Amino acid sequence: MSARFTGRHMLAIMIGFFGVVLTLLPHLGEGAAGQDTQTLGAMFALAAAAVSGFAMIQVRRLTETEPTGSIVLYFSLTSAFFGFLTLPFGWVWPSQQEYLILIGIGILGGMAQICMTQSFRLGDASLIAPFEYSSMLFALLIGYFAFGDVPAPLVIIGAAIILSAGIFVILRERALGIRRNRAANTE
Repeated sequence: MSARFTGRHMLAIMIGFFGVVLTLLPHLGEGAAGQDTQTLGAMFALAAAAVSGFAMIQVRRLTETEPTGSIVLYFSLTSAFFGFLTLPFGWVWPSQQEYLILIGIGILGGMAQICMTQSFRLGDASLIAPFEYSSMLFALLIGYFAFGDVPAPLVIIGAAIILSAGIFVILRERALGIRRNRAANTE
């Protein structure tokens, strides 16, 4: 049985989106989006998040009918195709060492894609979601320790709002799932 979309879900999504706006605010410039690279980067990040959400929904649906290997193969081919479309926009050919690093990233990314697809097949979405939110924490930590990037206070506040909204939805879904199971067991 699929979860129903409620007003509380919509409120949590709107609050989470407010957190996203707060997170992006320090990166939005004074000028037009085409003139300011930070603003352009923030808009691309927002678009990437939307596309990623769509991809996760599709992967979740595909696990009902398709084997993991097929999903990962077609996802990888589609991603590579769209990646190659960016070739005219200033690609720089990597050095031999960078090729080796890229091959390692590809292997690890492929293994991660297989694991993620299997998790969608075997696990409940409310169980998987906290791992997705942990990526935000890892991004902040890696940014800080590897690059010395100190997030602006609005970024931290926005991230906390996003996490809070996500945790609310997770807990709400869990409670609704428990109620549905109890109702099914009493019938």
